[in-house]
Parts: sequence; C-alpha cells; structure tokens
Amino acid sequence: YDMMCFEWRWVVTKVELANNMSADVVESVLGKIRDLPEEIQELLSLMAYIPNALDVSTLKALMCRDGASYEERQVLDLLQQSSDEGMLLLVSPNWIFAHDRIRQASLKFASEKSGSEETLLHISSVLLAEGADREWCQYVAVDILNSLPVEKTDCNELVKLNLKVSHLARNSGALGKENALVHKGLERLKAAGMTWTDDYYELTRQLYDALLVSEYSSGE
Repeated sequence: YDMMCFEWRWVVTKVELANNMSADVVESVLGKIRDLPEEIQELLSLMAYIPNALDVSTLKALMCRDGASYEERQVLDLLQQSSDEGMLLLVSPNWIFAHDRIRQASLKFASEKSGSEETLLHISSVLLAEGADREWCQYVAVDILNSLPVEKTDCNELVKLNLKVSHLARNSGALGKENALVHKGLERLKAAGMTWTDDYYELTRQLYDALLVSEYSSGE
C-alpha cells in the first residue's frame, strides 16, 4: 500500500510477466490453429517437431503420408496460406515459423492428436532419407527417435545412428552432444538387454570406445 498516494500498487516481476504472457500467447495461437483447414494444421504439426527452417521439397516429402499425395505447387499454396494467416515466414528458399510461440502452439496441437508416435517415426524416416548430405537432418532424426519408447524403434539401427551422429558431433566440436548421444546409444542397448551379446558384441565395444574418448575429452 502506497501511503503517499493512498492506493495499492502491484509489483509483477519480469519473469512472472513473461511466463504469463507466454502462456496466454500460446493458448491464443492454439485457438487460431484449431480453426484452420486440416491440411494447414497438418503442415504446422509436422513443422513443429523440426527446429530448423525447411525447404519445399522436404515439406512435400513430410506431407506425403497415409496415402496422401502432394505436388510442390500444392505445398507452396499451403505455405502461402499459412503465411497469410501469420503463422509462417519465407526466408528464401526456406520456411520458418513467424515466432517461436507459434511453433510452441503448433507442437502442443500436434501432441494432442492421436498417432503422434507414428508421426514422429514418419518425420525421422523422411529426414534420414532427405538428409544424406545435411547433417542437421540426422541430428534432428536421432533426437526424435531417442524420444520414442524402446518398443517403437529398431534398437540395432538406432544405436548405430547414435554412434554415427556422435562422430559428426565430435568432428564439429560439439563434445557435449557427442557425449549425450553415446550415452543414449548405450541406454538403448542396455534397455534391450543386448550389451555384449554375440550379435551386438562389436557394436557394444565401439560404443564403450567412443564413451572413453568422449569422457576423456570432457575432462572426466
């Protein structure tokens, strides 16, 4: 109570204000997304899982699933409609969300839909197929697959992918990422009960070799 002005004064910290505004904005955008055509909802949902800017060719591959077929001009039309709605921006030749809060709202919308695990498997397979010469595709794909339950993934392929991408991370100087991926690979192998078994002996050895190098490089 301000004794000089004879009134109550409310003090809201910047952190509280930012959190409340963020939640309100996300809910507001989420409401708008629910009113959009289904094809645009699908486009935003798929893009939400990928933190990078996307080109039309990759977006076309993502949209073509469950029997649906798209031409690039159709995808471009959906992108333009999304842009007109204030959801996306063109940073030629790629497309990005106009704001991170829009991506958060799209991700929330996507997670509320049934079949989200199948969607993630589809996204990862497209990124691995499209991203042979784009390392970021492999980074995003392995992170998506690592987030899925053990029974939803091919243990052998995922462990190998973790090992492969950990080498990419090391070569680019991302030692923390390298370490995290090697640990993820070992966790998957242990969860499947495959460590040091005949079929996985060499892969187990490679993972522990990579772990030794990674831990030593990190000063452990």
